[in-house]
Amino acid sequence: MHIIQNAIDGRKITASSSRMAPVYDPATGEQTATVPLSTAADVNAAVAAAKIAAASWGTTPPLKRIKPMFRFKELLGCHADEISLTISKEHGKTHADALGELARGIDVVDFA
Repeated sequence: MHIIQNAIDGRKITASSSRMAPVYDPATGEQTATVPLSTAADVNAAVAAAKIAAASWGTTPPLKRIKPMFRFKELLGCHADEISLTISKEHGKTHADALGELARGIDVVDFA
């Protein structure tokens, strides 16, 4: 069974807790993964990493920030089908609805 990990400081980290929760596909009711229930220490590590990243990103000039944003937008477009399938599995949306949600997200990235 797939175990969902936390994303902290650009890396996938398995939560330190041994407590697990099932993850279900809302459209089928089938269990698709498990997720460790993060501890306070896991959350604190994520917050600390986010504070450092936000401070660094905030001091980056806009002309340098735009390059990774354009790359992010490009990757979203290139992987639209894969991302929309994940949205469908995790939220029970139809593929068409998931594609529409992704398109709105790409618009937000474009605006940012």
